[in-house]
Amino acid sequence: RAELRHCLVRVEKHLRRLGVARPPSATLREFARAVAATPGIRNVDAFLELLREYEQLRYQPEPPSTDTVRRFAEKVRRQIAAGAR
Repeated sequence: RAELRHCLVRVEKHLRRLGVARPPSATLREFARAVAATPGIRNVDAFLELLREYEQLRYQPEPPSTDTVRRFAEKVRRQIAAGAR
């Protein structure tokens, strides 16, 4: 789960650079609403999907497999690279 958490930190860091920061008390869903309401975020739907997928992986009854986390980390990397252009 530490690697999964690292993925979320990367997404949050990228979105902070784009103008939307997650307050410490904000839930993932509250953060997603703030992201959706922030103008000018390229590929906003893809970032919202990353947040939904993170939430699903993080809060499922059993920890996700190493392979699942690896695939998610790669998806995060690709989206951040695409959103940075």
